[in-house]
Amino acid sequence: MAQYNSLLEANSSRKLTEHEQLELSKMWRESDLFMLKKAQAAALLNWRGYNIKSV
Repeated sequence: MAQYNSLLEANSSRKLTEHEQLELSKMWRESDLFMLKKAQAAALLNWRGYNIKSV
C-alpha cells in the first residue's frame, strides 16, 4: 500500500517512468479486483442472512 500511495503522489507531481506507470496500473487493477471480490463476498453473506453492516 505504501508503494501504491508513493506512486500516486509521484504521478501528481511529475511524469512517471514507463516502469512506474506499469506498476501503478498493475496495482490499480489488483485494487479493483480486491474491491470486487469484497463486494461479492458481502452480497453473498447478505443473501445468506448474515448482518454485514458490522463487518
